Amino acid sequence: KIFISGIGTVPFRVLKRDTEKNLALLKVDRSDLVTVAFADYGSLRYGERVFLEGAIFAGNDLHNSVNEGIIKTYDQNTIKTNISEKLPLNGSPLFNIKGELVGLAVIDKNGQEKVIGTTLY
Repeated sequence: KIFISGIGTVPFRVLKRDTEKNLALLKVDRSDLVTVAFADYGSLRYGERVFLEGAIFAGNDLHNSVNEGIIKTYDQNTIKTNISEKLPLNGSPLFNIKGELVGLAVIDKNGQEKVIGTTLY
């Protein structure tokens, strides 16, 4: 089961897995969940403000994290920001100022955080 804030734990199914990037596409059988729009990848701009949101479980405690930065570089595969995080927020969403999903944070082989753009999946 997975935990959804305000709802609790819910059952899910794994639809796709990418073991190389440590990502999974999950199906949650609920119709009352809030959705978010995807950002238009073609409209990204250098210097655009973005926000990384994440949650870390430490024992039984949930710690939320939000960090702000700008897009430094991007190409068809990745987006790099100036956001620096001490906590590994793998799979955390990156939003633009409109609240649209820009991508998902991943940790590369060198321990550096980068973002996979939403148009790839």
